[in-house]
Amino acid sequence: MIRPLSLLLLGLALPGVQGLRAGTVETKDRKTIQGQITFSAPDAVQVKQADGTSLRVPLKDMVRANFAAPSSSGPWTSKDIGEVSIPGSTVESNGTFTVTASGWGIWSSFDAFRYMSQPLVGDGQIVAHVADFQADNGEIVAGISFRESLENSARHASLLMIYTNKTRFRIRTGTAQNNESTVEVTPQSWLRLSRQGDQFTAFLSTNGTTWNLLSQKTLPMKPEVFVGLAASTRINAFSGGATFDHVGVASGFGAGAAFRDLPLQGLLLRDGSVLSGKVSSKDPTVIQLAAESGATNSVPIHLVAAVLFHYVSSDIVLKPQAAVRKGLMLQKGELFEGDLKEITNFSDSRLDAIQMSSVLFGLKKFNIAHDALALILGALDPVPPAWNIRSKDGTRISSDTVTIESDRLIVNHAALGKVIIPTADVVEISSPSAP
Repeated sequence: MIRPLSLLLLGLALPGVQGLRAGTVETKDRKTIQGQITFSAPDAVQVKQADGTSLRVPLKDMVRANFAAPSSSGPWTSKDIGEVSIPGSTVESNGTFTVTASGWGIWSSFDAFRYMSQPLVGDGQIVAHVADFQADNGEIVAGISFRESLENSARHASLLMIYTNKTRFRIRTGTAQNNESTVEVTPQSWLRLSRQGDQFTAFLSTNGTTWNLLSQKTLPMKPEVFVGLAASTRINAFSGGATFDHVGVASGFGAGAAFRDLPLQGLLLRDGSVLSGKVSSKDPTVIQLAAESGATNSVPIHLVAAVLFHYVSSDIVLKPQAAVRKGLMLQKGELFEGDLKEITNFSDSRLDAIQMSSVLFGLKKFNIAHDALALILGALDPVPPAWNIRSKDGTRISSDTVTIESDRLIVNHAALGKVIIPTADVVEISSPSAP
């Protein structure tokens, strides 16, 4: 018997408080309506447009309602970090930023570069396209960076392109310490870097639409940080620069939902639904899922296609039946074929473990923090639903029935029963069956 998921997503009953949210509504007659959106019981949304007019759009007439994550393009502050030989500058024109810099870059114990940044509190991410390099005098390094302060020895997580060479994801785990961790790959000009708690995730793209996971790193930082664009030369004796466009900063726990990310931890169900939360299992026939609220729910394993332990690209787990190999995907890219025996959680998450049973190797235990990526249990068998609901924590629920109240959506899921999602957590309502 499955416990209803109303507490899984909600935690506590919310008071009946309405709130305006910026968003876009697409209708079946191909109209696009932008404005401040409220939910109108029992089956519609209300859109207040910029000119003050208000439109009521019933669900039956709607293809999609999308709520953008809070984002900004400023206010920006541009300054040189560290001992640069030539002062840098930043010029903005119609959303394109040209950052001129010298310095030796973001590496070693102390940095020297030009940084255009803004403050950010808590979770969030930055996206930018490196459109051009001004490298007449030598190699340029350009990219995006989270920094704990504007000191040249500050902790940082930085995703950097080196002109005609490589892309590097670097972190400094302690101030004034030469203990950086670096990952290098062939350059891709679209860069994306996200923070969720102490987890920093780097993505690359060739087109700004399809994102490839580069790496994840754990780096404790205080909540108040800086995020922005970085540029430097390779030799601190001349000036060069880079041009960035499509720059955006999104804040909040749900910032990654704008890119349809799978959650860092959770369950992918066989019908395509995704549930966010921390997983455990003492009984290999059931997965326990603990939400951020602390509520725990039981999901039978036959409903689960994959258990997610760390960020994984959706194309890795969303595969047809013929392509599915069951077992534990390891962070090194290998697959340990076997059956689930137990998933154990400890107060120290670094000790969390999954135990597998294999014909060849018997019982084998893996550390989740260092070894496990995702547990593949079966293929998807989706039936196109009337509605898909996405929430800011990465949860996606497929359903044929959605009821709207002022402060929440009530979604009836074929296997999970009644799921309650606060309207403040909804990122998108869409109808995949719409023409």
